[in-house]
Amino acid sequence: MENLEFTQKMVTKIVSSIERIGMDCMIELTDVCYETENQGIFAHVNYQFKKGMYIVQGESGIGKTTLLNMIYGYKKPLSGSIHVQEGIKMRYLFQEDMIFQNLTLLENFIIKCNAIGIVENRMEKIQTLCMQYGIKDKLNCRVSTLSGGEKKRAQIAMLGLEEFDVLLLDEPIANLDKKNSNSIIQLLLEMTEKTIIIVSHQKIELADKRAKWIRIKDKKLYEVENS
Repeated sequence: MENLEFTQKMVTKIVSSIERIGMDCMIELTDVCYETENQGIFAHVNYQFKKGMYIVQGESGIGKTTLLNMIYGYKKPLSGSIHVQEGIKMRYLFQEDMIFQNLTLLENFIIKCNAIGIVENRMEKIQTLCMQYGIKDKLNCRVSTLSGGEKKRAQIAMLGLEEFDVLLLDEPIANLDKKNSNSIIQLLLEMTEKTIIIVSHQKIELADKRAKWIRIKDKKLYEVENS
């Protein structure tokens, strides 16, 4: 009886959450404020992230990484709320390379598989992901010998070892040339059923209408035309 009551409460909670933020809304920011000891970063921000790609731009220090950290739960807003749809699986690609430079790419993948408990068919999964991201021929190379673009593609591929609904990327094209930058953005665009949130201070040249462009200005988020 207690299990039945618990299940009913959980179902009610999930239905209530979905009804409030909408079936297609993955993340909702409501009246979010955030500040540091020295300055205010966000003031009364309201925004909904749905499925698709969002490119958040703004100058350094304006709050791009803070936004991702609040969405992921690393930081809490001073006031307001951030609601993530029930059951959402979220992954985060940090700005810094989170990969062992002195090991081969394959060894890095195996370490990741061990960490998340992938045992069966892991070589098949690794090879499939590396082929998808154009780095299969680099599996036996030390990471230190890879280009910046190859390292970024490898780290995004590693995230694909686990299922996710939302992918947060902090400066994924930093210090990359135009060719590598465009390649990574195009790969991410193909994740049509996911919510992809990219923050970048660099200009991204993209004509694809599937992406939404957001600029942080005056402590708020504004949808803008790509220029």
